[in-house]
Amino acid sequence: MRTVSWVSGLVVAGGLAGGIYYGVPAFYNQQIESYLASVQADLPEGHSLDYDRIHYNFWAGTLTLDNFKYAWPAQDTVKAERPFSAGGTFTLAQMTVNGPNSSLDLNSGNPSEPVADSLSWKGMALAGNSEKLALNIDEGTATGISLNSPELFKEGIFDVTGLRTALGLESLKTGPVSYQFEMMPKPGEHLAFEGRNESLSLQNLKDGIIGQAESRDSKITMLMALPDLPEEVQLAVDISVKSSAVNDMTVPVPAPAITQGDVPALEQWAGMEELLLLLVQVKNSYEHAEKYPAKLAHAQIEDMNIAFGPADSDERMPLHIKNIAVEDYTATSMGKMVVTDIQSGEGFPGKLSIGTLRYSDMDVTQLGGYLDNVIEMGPAKMLAALQGEDWRSVLPEFRLGELAYENVEISHEDLQDFKLGAFRIYDLGIDQDKAISLATEVKDIQLPLDQLKQLPPQQAVLLKAMGHDMLTLSANIDVDHSTSGQSLDINSLSVGAKELGDIALSGRLQNIDIAQLIKNAPLHGLASNLEQVKLTVKDRDFVRYGLKSFAEGRGISEQEALTQNRMMLGMMAGGTENADTIAFFTALSEFLDGSKALELTAAPASPIPVAQLFGAVQQAGPEALIQILQLKSQVSDQ
Repeated sequence: MRTVSWVSGLVVAGGLAGGIYYGVPAFYNQQIESYLASVQADLPEGHSLDYDRIHYNFWAGTLTLDNFKYAWPAQDTVKAERPFSAGGTFTLAQMTVNGPNSSLDLNSGNPSEPVADSLSWKGMALAGNSEKLALNIDEGTATGISLNSPELFKEGIFDVTGLRTALGLESLKTGPVSYQFEMMPKPGEHLAFEGRNESLSLQNLKDGIIGQAESRDSKITMLMALPDLPEEVQLAVDISVKSSAVNDMTVPVPAPAITQGDVPALEQWAGMEELLLLLVQVKNSYEHAEKYPAKLAHAQIEDMNIAFGPADSDERMPLHIKNIAVEDYTATSMGKMVVTDIQSGEGFPGKLSIGTLRYSDMDVTQLGGYLDNVIEMGPAKMLAALQGEDWRSVLPEFRLGELAYENVEISHEDLQDFKLGAFRIYDLGIDQDKAISLATEVKDIQLPLDQLKQLPPQQAVLLKAMGHDMLTLSANIDVDHSTSGQSLDINSLSVGAKELGDIALSGRLQNIDIAQLIKNAPLHGLASNLEQVKLTVKDRDFVRYGLKSFAEGRGISEQEALTQNRMMLGMMAGGTENADTIAFFTALSEFLDGSKALELTAAPASPIPVAQLFGAVQQAGPEALIQILQLKSQVSDQ
């Protein structure tokens, strides 16, 4: 009897264990299928959800889904701007979920609880009902999955605004990703993308924020139809990137599309409705970007090739770009951007080479309010305000920290062998007090004399006789204008040629109104007051060029020209007892004799009207001007 009881107990225990082993998974599978059935029953009209098989292995902690398909119809006109608004399908050949959270309440979607440890899939496809709208990911793996909202299968699943807060991921890695996308911004225009990434990796995705992202070996083809040109042009652009990386990026939410019907008819914009639409679209995008800022702490592209040309032709104009890097970018500013080594390839008309392109620190924080003013005023009042006394009131605050091109070479049928050492804008902006600042530099523009059509032929011949086949020009502007004192600080204003020499000016003018200066520079300049000024001339071959020009014009030798100018300066210095006047003409004479630099400094006791200076020269000659300005002169060999 005891043996029978022991065997019976073993059989019962085995049956119980078997029931638990098979019954528990069956229970959970039944619960999951019941939940999906309720989802299917609650889907809006026109939506469908199907699958071949779903299986939950309770003991292994895995959930497998085979041949999943979700389809939705076209959305209403209110939501027509959403991606896939014409309807479409989402399919998965197979998906495996490891470590699903069996205690998670799918009806509440508690964001504090993870959905699963990891998820992997094969054959993911997202296809729109339009001709070109698709996304295919061959395979991928996601870890640390959280769900902030359970409404994944409700209308609007593919609305970016909802999706950005619906999912959270610790990491996402995929195999090859391919996509197609097309849109028509307005009737007659066409924009289409087609591309492929060999791999994609994302880290720490939550609330639309990506901690890290990396893409490898991507290729994009873009087609654009532009009917506004004289003839319809369809442009093809091919882009390939060998490597890319992004860190700490916040994904922006696209602004809702604005059409002509959304913009009220404004009398001040009659006949210019398209321009008004453009301004409203920019304002809308800017305000949306402020609400959902696009932050990017770092980006990197190691090797990029771009080729563009007519879509109906195999001809392409190629550009090769290396080492693009971007840091601290937001919707309203960019901390830094560096692009190095831009080279044109075979098929490009002529040659284009840019060693470095830098761009940083742009701030347009007041753009939204500025556009409000523009829209309210209309083009006529806006133009009148810009030309009036209070022109600053209609300008936005902005700041451009730096824009630079370095080592530029261009060769084209209209511009042979053009070389530019550097073009830089160090500072450009209008602050909250409407003060204006500008600092820019152009360095080492190499211009062959044969291409300088503005240069008189006899001057070109003269420079060639001196051994110069080209001029290497440079210029610098650094000025600040204050609204309170109506003053203009000329920190630096220079122009020069490496072959001849440089002229630099600095100083301060008062009673300067920028608007009046732009409209009528000569007259308004005469109305300003000179507070101080410094002029520096550095000679490399400038004096020799001046003497040769003087000699050519009088039919004498260069030595005779030098002798005559020495005598003239000596006579002017000997005809006065004023020490500053004697020092001035003596310095000029020494400069002609070979000194490398001449410096003139004026610092009158009080600001002097510029018109008074011209009057003094006309009435009493240069000596009166020297005395009024308290002009100091000196030369050096440096």
